[in-house]
Amino acid sequence: MAGNEDAKAELIARLARARAQLDRSGGEVRAALDVPARIRAGFQRHAWAWLGGAILAGVVIAKLPPRTRKVRVDVKGEPVAAKAAATTGLALAIGKIAFDLARPVLLRMAMEKLRPWIERRFGSIDE
Repeated sequence: MAGNEDAKAELIARLARARAQLDRSGGEVRAALDVPARIRAGFQRHAWAWLGGAILAGVVIAKLPPRTRKVRVDVKGEPVAAKAAATTGLALAIGKIAFDLARPVLLRMAMEKLRPWIERRFGSIDE
């Protein structure tokens, strides 16, 4: 019986060591994934580098050429892109409604076609 008690005590000690190691590892992972704290610490250590990078990024963004956007207008004065978007949206809405209404029929047809193959491949479905 003393052997069982020693083995139990050893197992409890090993579990305690494993839990402590997991706790340390979890703390390290939490610290590594704490992005705001890492950014704050990096800014405190290298403030001039962060400020210089921000200024450089601002200058580069300011010097980018402006995006020009050409709007074509049809004869009636309505932009062509707006008409195309409205037509596409209407077509998608009608397609979704039609598919929602036809879904039960499509599923039934698919099961009728697939059922023999499934039964050959995996055995009877009704089991």
